[in-house]
Amino acid sequence: MKKIILTLVILAGFAVQALAYDFQSGNLLYTIISTDPPCVSLSGHADGTDAQGELVIPETVENEGVVYTVTDIGWRAFYRCSNLTGDLVIPNTITHIAIEAFAFCTGFTGNLVISNNIIELGNDDSMATSWAGVFQECNGFTHLSLPESVEVIGFGCFNGCTGLKGPLLLHEGIREIKNYAFGGCSGFSGGLVLPSSLEKIWNSAFRGCTGLTGSLVIPETVEEIGSNAFAGCSGFDSVVLPSRYVFSLNELSSIAVFAACKGLTSVEIPEGWERIGSYFFEYCSNLVSVRLPQSLKRIEGGCFDFCTSLSEINIPEGVTQIGVAAFAYCVNLTEFDFPDSLSSLGQRAFDRCSKLSGDLKIPKGVEWIHPYTFDSCVGYTRLVLGPSLNRIAEFAFQYTEFESIVLETTTPPQLDRKTNENAWHFPADIPITVPCGTLEAYRNAEGWSEFTNMHEGPALLLSVVSENEGYGSVRVLKEATCEDVSVEVEALPNEGCAFLYWEANGVEVATDNPYSFVLEEDTELVARFSGAGMDEMDPSVCFYPNPTTGMVTVRGENLSQAVVTDLLGQQVLSVQGEGDELQIDMTALPAPAGVYLVTVTDHNGRKCVRKAVRE
Repeated sequence: MKKIILTLVILAGFAVQALAYDFQSGNLLYTIISTDPPCVSLSGHADGTDAQGELVIPETVENEGVVYTVTDIGWRAFYRCSNLTGDLVIPNTITHIAIEAFAFCTGFTGNLVISNNIIELGNDDSMATSWAGVFQECNGFTHLSLPESVEVIGFGCFNGCTGLKGPLLLHEGIREIKNYAFGGCSGFSGGLVLPSSLEKIWNSAFRGCTGLTGSLVIPETVEEIGSNAFAGCSGFDSVVLPSRYVFSLNELSSIAVFAACKGLTSVEIPEGWERIGSYFFEYCSNLVSVRLPQSLKRIEGGCFDFCTSLSEINIPEGVTQIGVAAFAYCVNLTEFDFPDSLSSLGQRAFDRCSKLSGDLKIPKGVEWIHPYTFDSCVGYTRLVLGPSLNRIAEFAFQYTEFESIVLETTTPPQLDRKTNENAWHFPADIPITVPCGTLEAYRNAEGWSEFTNMHEGPALLLSVVSENEGYGSVRVLKEATCEDVSVEVEALPNEGCAFLYWEANGVEVATDNPYSFVLEEDTELVARFSGAGMDEMDPSVCFYPNPTTGMVTVRGENLSQAVVTDLLGQQVLSVQGEGDELQIDMTALPAPAGVYLVTVTDHNGRKCVRKAVRE
């Protein structure tokens, strides 16, 4: 019984506190806060949450012969008064509005006019983690005009005010926009201009403002931006980031700043940034290309998680860390160059990146591959494990389809296969190449001993590919061995095509076919062909001057087109014409110098390919 009585006393105490006031004038309640000068705080409505009709707040009020100036609106003064209607005009005598003063007043149906003497609008840090904002979920307001005096927009101030329409105008002088200040204000439309006076944007300040559009420019004056600050702002089509990293003061802050900004198609991270925070661009499903700076060191967990359209990204040399699920579900990512500087790969870093193809080479600094790091990366054909690798977690390569494995480490890495037999999902007879002199060690190592098709070979990689399978194919006639590291390859042109030359790691090395060489480093060997399986033009077509610093002249019969491609097969220039001569301006090419392929076509569809060198 004593416990029950105590509970009732405490609840009664709260009720008295909520209704505390010094006097009533009309239907409004006031609390005296000063007698010299005489000032009062508006404490609430006599009818409490049942208050109805238009709310008229006076500048002054008289009690017992004393005229008081109304300077404050108290905590929860009109909290949940859902039947108040019309405009709300805060008179200019008001200098402070406490947190939750009008929270959940859903009945207002007009404009919100705020006193032009308020500097901090509902800013009360002591309650910021526990209570609602000044006008939170007052979704009946249709127009907001912030007075020029406001410098700080407090915690949750307009959170959930979905009825506010039109542009959100933030004037010069605003220094801080606090947690959830405009969260969920989906009715705002048009561009958002952040003033140059702005210093801090706190957590979820604009989260869910889906109607804001155009380019979001973060001023250089901003010193800190919190987690989810612009999450869900799906209308922005670009973002201009400050030149220094302002998104974190500690390891746990500034998460998911631009998450679900689905209007973004490309992002450029400024030079000077050394990290990109956790979940920064998560669920930016239309983000296609990302440009990263040479200064970058860390791509933190979930950074590009579920960026399902991402297909172009450069990874600078110098990146040491790729965090947990950093690129998970980037299902359109076809190429990813792991830098030699990389030392840490997080769990699920490339989970479901099913279009990544070719060789997966784990850099030399990586020591451990975590669970599900490359789960379902079915496009890779060869797995190359670097010389420092000492542990591979269970399910690290779940549901992959590698055709072969190459190990560069002389000590067999630990295989964690604790719950499922053959948790790697590799067939027992998959070809595995181990470093020279280590075959016996691998055959006796736990886990590795289950594989039946292991052999020794040089710890060097050779990839032999055709420029285009439509032009021709390649084959390896002799592979390097521990005893003999010489290699022989052959190019096989298709009908109507011709072999031109071999290119090793981007440099032309030989026109021999077959071609023999000594494998001294990791090598990608590309066979370049002319033609495309169609009739070739007369080989007497003239092509001059070559090399050139400017114009190239092509002379032949009935010429119609010349297409210039770089050595990656990407078109960089096209010239149309009729007659026996075409002029190609090589100064129009994007690079100042280099080797290009020029495909010339006549009106009968016949082609010829020539190599052109711009000096």
